[in-house]
Amino acid sequence: MIGSIVPDFGYFIGEFCVASFAHTVLGALCVSLPVGLTVYLLMRLSCGRIAKVLPSPHSSFIMSWGIDRLVGMRTLLAVAFAIFIGALSHNFIDSFTHQSGVAVSMFPVLSKEVFSFGGDPFHVFRLLQYLGSAIGMAIIIGSYGFGLSRHCRATDTKIWQDSRRWLVLIGVTGLTIVVAAAINAEYFPRDLDFYAFRVFGFKFLITWLPILGLAILCLATLFPPQSKNEQGVAPNA
Repeated sequence: MIGSIVPDFGYFIGEFCVASFAHTVLGALCVSLPVGLTVYLLMRLSCGRIAKVLPSPHSSFIMSWGIDRLVGMRTLLAVAFAIFIGALSHNFIDSFTHQSGVAVSMFPVLSKEVFSFGGDPFHVFRLLQYLGSAIGMAIIIGSYGFGLSRHCRATDTKIWQDSRRWLVLIGVTGLTIVVAAAINAEYFPRDLDFYAFRVFGFKFLITWLPILGLAILCLATLFPPQSKNEQGVAPNA
């Protein structure tokens, strides 16, 4: 999953040329792989702190993955290979879902206009892009929900609890949304222009996600460690 995201890393730091290079085979090796490994190691180092911010039983569920444990060289090599394959898969899919993609230039049917919305034409490749994103998010959310449900049954805990932490997270999320929207206010469309809305949405996301991540990391330094009962672990587990 990390590998499939890191080719777009350059967008989040405003380096679009880096992102373009990362969408090549050489870029997957020279950019996506080292960035992906860095993200993976940072996740392992910060997972325990981030889990403190999350409400129960999400905190104990994430910690049950053992992502904060030390790993050996064999595991790192396997992770590096997975990140590289993930980056290549991202680039391969992009070739079918972007106008400049190799597959789009090879198969004219992908450039066929399906319909127009607000004067903005929708081609097959764009529908594949949106549909693929929706399916991917549904798989991730569904898998997480299924795993969380199993964790709650195994530890005899309720899924919905810890309202104080929920309120904190909702408040922080809302605040970061307002900040990101304000930063990109100049891109907000003044009329019903779908293309302009897409530009604003893209600018908003690449601004909001880093701000939200930074806010959660800052919260992690303020929250005290959770006890086993707060994390939703059964007393006899």
